[in-house]
Amino acid sequence: MAAGDDFLTPWYAPGKTYDYGQEKYSRHFEEFFGEKKPVQKPVKKKMEPTPYAEAKPVIETRVITDQHTPDFMGSASNVRSLARAELTAAARRALRGEASFSMRNEAMQPPCSAWFVEAKKNGLRDVTLVFSFLFKDSKAVLGQEFAAVICSYMNGKTTRVILDYSNEKGFFVDEQPVTLDSWKKPAFPDPVVGLRKALLDIASVARMGTPTDWWANMFMNAAYRLDSKNCEYDKQPGLFYLPQPYFKYLMVVQETHLGMGMGSWYDLPIVGEKQFRLATHEFEYQKCRALLYAVNNF
Repeated sequence: MAAGDDFLTPWYAPGKTYDYGQEKYSRHFEEFFGEKKPVQKPVKKKMEPTPYAEAKPVIETRVITDQHTPDFMGSASNVRSLARAELTAAARRALRGEASFSMRNEAMQPPCSAWFVEAKKNGLRDVTLVFSFLFKDSKAVLGQEFAAVICSYMNGKTTRVILDYSNEKGFFVDEQPVTLDSWKKPAFPDPVVGLRKALLDIASVARMGTPTDWWANMFMNAAYRLDSKNCEYDKQPGLFYLPQPYFKYLMVVQETHLGMGMGSWYDLPIVGEKQFRLATHEFEYQKCRALLYAVNNF
């Protein structure tokens, strides 16, 4: 195999079980590909004891590979990204006449509602949540923003909208005209395969490199959430509305915020290690794909 071709090697292997520290968090290959088989406990290989050391079990771990995804800084799970995603979802529902425009946060509702009323009066036709990596020159479109809403009007005008907060203004909506001559609204395919793989990869890194099971359990709970057929909006208060099958992606994004600073994922001793960097970057990218799919397709 030529150098650089290892991306063709599948991350899975038929019949193999990967261990995440607890029996209930072991995942079997066939679970993901339709053929239901019992999940067996991982086989632990015992090393031959020596006079100087006690024998320890060896657990096979996943190999995290570079997926060559776009270089970006940001997260779908932060407050700004989720607020702009909610603005997109609320506007799309209202434009279709399925519900009146509504934001859950009472402080967000007045400025967002006022913007929507004026935008609809001016011929608002479509809204699309975007992240900076969707553009060749994101600064020309989004400035320093990582997430924004692209608005298309009947008269051909295109704008960039952000929902933000300042101490002086409180919550406010900022709308600026943009030129998108060569950019077309992309398709947003179902990201389930990539997101599931990213969850298992980052869970493996967490399991082998963190002092507790807390992070690994969070990622594995999200993986099970992704495979659940019972994720419904009315059973999960605290999140903005999306119908099935899109709502589960919002739940995974919201429930796996890595945070910043002390006590966060980025405060762990393994920060900077190659496996940590690759798994974390790919996971954040796949969460962005998941949020784009959920908000822009329903």
